[in-house]
Amino acid sequence: MTRPPTPWTDPQVGDVCTQPGGKRHEVVRVTYRGDRDWSSHEGLTAAGGGGDGVSAEPTTATCYLCDEPITDVDSSTLCEDCLARCYWCNQHCDDDPCEGRQQADAGRAEYERWRAAEPPSRCLGRWHWRRWRLTGAVFSLLYVSGVTANGGSSGNHCPRPGTLRDDCPGHPGWGWVHRGPGWRMLDPRRRRFYVLGMRTEWLELLPNCLRARHWPLWLEGMGCGRCAPWPCCGAIGYDHAERCSGDG
Repeated sequence: MTRPPTPWTDPQVGDVCTQPGGKRHEVVRVTYRGDRDWSSHEGLTAAGGGGDGVSAEPTTATCYLCDEPITDVDSSTLCEDCLARCYWCNQHCDDDPCEGRQQADAGRAEYERWRAAEPPSRCLGRWHWRRWRLTGAVFSLLYVSGVTANGGSSGNHCPRPGTLRDDCPGHPGWGWVHRGPGWRMLDPRRRRFYVLGMRTEWLELLPNCLRARHWPLWLEGMGCGRCAPWPCCGAIGYDHAERCSGDG
């Protein structure tokens, strides 16, 4: 049975669904394929014909890999044996770890050594200057004016993003931590997206538009709307004219 995956019709494990013809069954597995473009579910047809058509016996599902029965349907779609298998070799290699498991353990141990060598991260105070709204406004102004190549970053945690030793629990009530773009963003060889408050694409269109005796109307991903209007209706914006079919 196939139904569109909407919040109102999407089946869930344990639901009782009715198939065409009046047959009722209990959903034991739900499968999504693609980007949730459609969903399918499997169920056990109710045995007997008494009451509402649902069997009084407990329903058991099967494992997704080995088709063995699962007693606890709500917690997992795999049986206990498949859950205990190694992620890398899909076997029970606790006594003799496989190569993939050994490499993963070695990488995890190396990461823990690097993390232990890092000094503990400190939390910034409640009124630290990086939490001021003025700080974020200054960084944004530098970006829009073209002084820096980006506007920095903001986050809830006090350490920088990607820090190995992130011991900060986060302080949602203290405000965002604004981090500057850095000295490298002052390099004039880096591309600027804004110059004096205007997009660089708009400034690139300015000479040609002035030669055509009109002010540039920059559209994201389309260039100047006045230089290249819609051929079907002559509209200069993103959309066609009101009575245009939009074929051109």
